[in-house]
Amino acid sequence: TTYNAGASFDWTLYDGMARQYDNIAKRAGLKIAEANHEDAQRSLLLSVATAYYDTLLEIENIRIAKEDLKYNLDLQDTAQKKLERGAGNRSDVLNFQIKAKGAQADLIQAEQNLKIRHYTLVQLLGYSPSEIPEGFELLPAGDYSKDPSLPSIEECIAYAMEHRPDIMAQNEAIARQNAMVDYYGSDNHPQIGLFADYGLT
Repeated sequence: TTYNAGASFDWTLYDGMARQYDNIAKRAGLKIAEANHEDAQRSLLLSVATAYYDTLLEIENIRIAKEDLKYNLDLQDTAQKKLERGAGNRSDVLNFQIKAKGAQADLIQAEQNLKIRHYTLVQLLGYSPSEIPEGFELLPAGDYSKDPSLPSIEECIAYAMEHRPDIMAQNEAIARQNAMVDYYGSDNHPQIGLFADYGLT
């Protein structure tokens, strides 16, 4: 009967920096995933803000359409009374009637758009349209008649380059690709290793 026993030991001392470059690329990949996650949150917040202000805009459009409808109905009524007294003409009545119908159509369109904006906003917030409470409405917009003070374009671009997660993800992607170039280039470097073997029969 023959019995065999053995042990071996292999340790790479230098592999052309392949492991270091691989670790750099993996860390960059993790940063890319984190930045993409933050960018998804940024896009969601932007969509919510856009839907919110679109909703406020439709509320304002409804108010304008109501005022326009009331104004043209008053003018139509005045023109009708003038016509009945013989001081007006039929074309004025028809003209204001057409304008009132147009304002009424604008009002209907704005009300439909408001429903769509509500549905969009609610779904972006993670709810279903069936969960919208009865009589749900947003508060009207504040006074935006004054122009807000905004930073210069150069300042906005500089801030975006440092803080926008999608740009940060692109920068990390470039760093990862550079690390992968070095990783594959490490095969051209000499490698040093230790090997020990022991056996017994």
